[in-house]
Amino acid sequence: MKKLFSILALAMVIGVFSSCVIVTHEEPTYTLYFTNDTQSHVYDWFLKDKNDNNYAKSSNYCEIPSGRTASKSGLDKKDYQVWFCLLSTRTEDVYLYTKNFVYLDGDTVFYLSDLSFHYRSLATYENETGEHKYVLTTSTGEELELETCVISK
Repeated sequence: MKKLFSILALAMVIGVFSSCVIVTHEEPTYTLYFTNDTQSHVYDWFLKDKNDNNYAKSSNYCEIPSGRTASKSGLDKKDYQVWFCLLSTRTEDVYLYTKNFVYLDGDTVFYLSDLSFHYRSLATYENETGEHKYVLTTSTGEELELETCVISK
């Protein structure tokens, strides 16, 4: 009888604890890939959300050589601006960035190209070698309008 009581008590305890299942719902995170399809070196790139929070920016610059891809994982579903630096001097950095915020709701690839790859351009800047034109497209082929920003060091 003592064994039967112990077995029943154990079965009740297991039944109570096995019915307590804690379910958590985590929001999915996404990866953004940035591909440099230009003849130029990208000296830095990062993302900025509407609250001015930066993602993927480092103090040592996140460089992407010509023909290479970089990525940032763990991004939430929200709107971002894509910033990238194509000219870096001792006194200033020239960044191009998406004029409008881009809604990220899945893994996304951005392709930065110059006129040798595309016939249209949405942003220009000038340096000592003349005018350079760049276009940023998504993996779905959408061209994003770009703005220029010069940041003094």
